[in-house]
Amino acid sequence: MPNVAQVLRAEIRRLAAKTLREAQVAAQLRSLRRRIRQIEKRVKSLESRPAFMRAPAAAAAPEAPRRGRRFKATPPVLRKIRAKLGVTQKELAALLGVSGNAVWQWEAGRAAPRRKALAALQQLKKIGKREARRRLAAM
Repeated sequence: MPNVAQVLRAEIRRLAAKTLREAQVAAQLRSLRRRIRQIEKRVKSLESRPAFMRAPAAAAAPEAPRRGRRFKATPPVLRKIRAKLGVTQKELAALLGVSGNAVWQWEAGRAAPRRKALAALQQLKKIGKREARRRLAAM
């Protein structure tokens, strides 16, 4: 038969653990409510922007459906194009009208080509070594 002291200790432990759990839940609840307020504030600020800033330009005019896959200029793809053409990074940069450092950064994965360079890369992908050499000689 347990004595009164043991029963009291067990009850105190139980109540302390319950209080601790409740405090943790309350802290998490406060944190979540604070986050919800921040998100609501952000949404409100975004919704208060003028319409032309909210809607993307592509959504304004319906576009014709695109065919085929989108060209992605990943570092391995860039190296493959350069190897196919048999040119150095500097020569590829000259063909594209960008700096040699830009091509180096693209191949290192530190940067991505901009829209104009992507279009030029797509065109270069279609030519061969002879045409690339001819274009370089013409420059």
